[in-house]
Amino acid sequence: MRVMLINPPWIMEDKKGVRAGSRWPHLKAPEEEDYMPFPFYLAYANKLLKHNGFETRIIDAIAEDLSFMALYDRIKKFSPDLIVLEISTPSLHNDLMIIKTIKDFSDANIVVAGMAYLDENLLKKNNEIDFALFGEYELTLLELVKKLGTNDFNEVKGLIYREEDRVIKNSERPLHKNLDELPWPYTEELPMKKYHDCPGGIPSPSAQIWASRGCPFTCTFCAWPQLMYNPHSYRTRSVKDFVDEIEFLKNKGFKSFYVDDDTFNVGKKRMLEICNEIRIRKINLPWAIMARVDLMDEEILRAMKESGLYALKYGVESSSQKLLDACDKRLDIKKAEENILLTQKLGIKVHLTFTFGLPGETKQTIQDTINFALRMNTESAQFSITTPFPGTKLYKELKESSNLVSTNLTDYDGNFKAVIKNENLTPEDIENAVREAYDVWIEHKKKRNEKKTAITIFKECLTEHGLAYTLKKTAFRIINVKKKRFRRKINSGITNICKINTSLAGPEYVTIDLTNKCNLNCIACWTFSPLLKDNKPNKEWFKQELSYEKTAKLINELASIGTKEVRITGGGEPFMHKDIFKIIELIKSKRMKCDITTNFTLLNKE
Repeated sequence: MRVMLINPPWIMEDKKGVRAGSRWPHLKAPEEEDYMPFPFYLAYANKLLKHNGFETRIIDAIAEDLSFMALYDRIKKFSPDLIVLEISTPSLHNDLMIIKTIKDFSDANIVVAGMAYLDENLLKKNNEIDFALFGEYELTLLELVKKLGTNDFNEVKGLIYREEDRVIKNSERPLHKNLDELPWPYTEELPMKKYHDCPGGIPSPSAQIWASRGCPFTCTFCAWPQLMYNPHSYRTRSVKDFVDEIEFLKNKGFKSFYVDDDTFNVGKKRMLEICNEIRIRKINLPWAIMARVDLMDEEILRAMKESGLYALKYGVESSSQKLLDACDKRLDIKKAEENILLTQKLGIKVHLTFTFGLPGETKQTIQDTINFALRMNTESAQFSITTPFPGTKLYKELKESSNLVSTNLTDYDGNFKAVIKNENLTPEDIENAVREAYDVWIEHKKKRNEKKTAITIFKECLTEHGLAYTLKKTAFRIINVKKKRFRRKINSGITNICKINTSLAGPEYVTIDLTNKCNLNCIACWTFSPLLKDNKPNKEWFKQELSYEKTAKLINELASIGTKEVRITGGGEPFMHKDIFKIIELIKSKRMKCDITTNFTLLNKE
């Protein structure tokens, strides 16, 4: 049995997405260029299958920056019997196109898993998918692989499968309690030194690691605890097994490690034991964590600092206690503020995350949250759009209150587009708030750094991160600043001339005459009009059509200037064009509406 596990490419226009390993699958903004999450579940599943004697290959097409064709070539070369792909909500359209292409050249069974709401409808609507694994899937996949020869799947918990003309969803798989039994996910098959999530700028290469799974808290918006660990639970590895893996990764050449748990710092006694073990073994590596701010106290923070903690991430979400209570965050904002300041006082760098658009959000609460971020004056901050992933409590609440404005899953990105509204805010208000928050934050950091000379900042970065990282960051900052200055000048000039709010906007609706080929010969067609006299189309005219390359270039240009809808028509029948379906897919991938003028005679149910 040959099994291939894949984190497929996710590319849209000039943006690249992250999926496997990320609690927030999204298309990356330019400032996230270095961010690359480690595909934990795929890697754990890969090692578990190997330990049970199965031949496997694992591919992270995103980390390797593989093209679609390069991925397909690797699949053909390995010729697997089973292909497992991690999918996600916002990348689903992209992922399904990849799956359909794979099915065109491979007889392998297709399995999907990952951070998406997986139910029977996915298989009912997509015949190319043979199985879906919902929740934590390493053990479900292992059992499925063992059962493939028997076709007896009714007892495989956590599985959705086909049986004749039916799609069946089995019961949930109980969560695996002893995490120490799972083999460590490290593998030379993956580009281990390319994975990068470095809060506070911990040095690279940095290893990403899990010490626990799940979260005991019940935030309505948080997808992983609801989709992967439902109901909310919290399981830990033993201190020994966790620190053993850290030591192993250190010996592999990593210069730091980041504990990417949902909530690392649950249980004071365990925190102190971990810190003590790291000190006793003289790990001597800087490290960072994802933590819950109100669970910290001075004793824990001092112990972490003494064992090498360099930076951490705190999820605050909002400065409004009312909003935090409404989303069941159960966070005391005053306690949060105290611990953020205490953490920084002890010399630990802090990254804060905020989200705009929670139920009850107003322009004032957004401004208050921005002011809170500025007042905390942390090393860095993240502002995102509240995105209710299907399967979460927040999604259900917003759907019932008619505050979802889009059912197009591609929009559920959280970085560029809002899919929600409320009585106080439009989707555009929320999108603008995120952009404005970043503008204010960047200006704040600029003023903060004005006290330092450029050479001082360069030296600090060089000392902490090394030459390669420093040069890359310096180049990015210079290019980004120039781009922003250029955009501001252009926008200012156009706005002053035109006296309008929207600059550099293209036509919202465009018609493309695609082909003159036609399968009919209707006497009422304009091409037979007597008014044409000697100008009637000849045989060569009826052969004319736009090439796919020219059409694709035109569609890309239209998307870049804001066109919202494209109509495909022509002197003939659009479905006579050999690349019509590729053209339709391209238009949809650009988030534009597509309609077609057709004589219907070439259409069938398929």
